[in-house]
Amino acid sequence: MVEGKASIEIERGVIEFVKEEAKRLGIKRPAVLILDCGCMMNDQAVELDIKEDRPYEEYELYTEVSGVKFYVKSKIRRAVEGGKIGLKTYGAGRFKRLEFYPRLCQR
Repeated sequence: MVEGKASIEIERGVIEFVKEEAKRLGIKRPAVLILDCGCMMNDQAVELDIKEDRPYEEYELYTEVSGVKFYVKSKIRRAVEGGKIGLKTYGAGRFKRLEFYPRLCQR
């Protein structure tokens, strides 16, 4: 676990991945938006998006780890408490993406 100020766990490798993706996308100051996809509250309800760091309407700063800021949509802040952000590998290990794992998910 990477230490942060909030009660969400940022797994090892996430910060490096975010910085690499941001560089590939031409983003100078990366931020991760933690947002609600509009689904029923389940493990598919929280999505993560890498964006340029700037003020976002309806989002609040959740934590900052090694220069990467994590913003959460206000209406789902309680739902993400105690969860984890990790990396999911797919495509026979060729691709990675950020994944949110809720507090109740054993990983």
